[in-house]
Amino acid sequence: MGAAQPTQARLSSSGVYEAGAAPPSRRRRSTNAVSASCTAGSRAGGWKDARAFEAFAKNIIGLAQSNRELWATTAIFVTVDEGGGYYDSGFIQPVDFFGTGPRIPMIAVSPFSTGGHISHVYNEHSSFVKFIERNWQLSGTLSERSRDNLPNPVQDNDNTYVPRNMPAIGDLFDLFRFGREGGGG
Repeated sequence: MGAAQPTQARLSSSGVYEAGAAPPSRRRRSTNAVSASCTAGSRAGGWKDARAFEAFAKNIIGLAQSNRELWATTAIFVTVDEGGGYYDSGFIQPVDFFGTGPRIPMIAVSPFSTGGHISHVYNEHSSFVKFIERNWQLSGTLSERSRDNLPNPVQDNDNTYVPRNMPAIGDLFDLFRFGREGGGG
């Protein structure tokens, strides 16, 4: 295999879009999601080449960092779906009929991230929703039954992956140190 080529993508300010698609011209929003499902380096259910995924993520991060004003207020979460991505089969909380699923890797990139920190807080995909709700101090949740209603986990030192107060899902705030001039870490 040859060297992975960076995927052409545009940062969008209008919500979820596919990499390579032209961003609609709308007012900038506070939250964006980038999906790489239409790129040459991906396939249904995961990436066929880890180097292509790395090049894609590096390109998105580089685009954000190249704009100082944007980067000063940015948090990028790099993750995969558990269906075909990389994961391990740690403890799965019985929060509902399906459970939370296998643990997946996630990297937070931001001027405010703690940097070099491995979180043992029980997080899953709905943690992104909890992060948004807490960060922008939103007063509601998706629904009365959604996982973003669950409390943040309380951890024991002897088993950090199993919350004492199950069911509980983290809000990703342990990955950041907000309130510092110019970010940090």
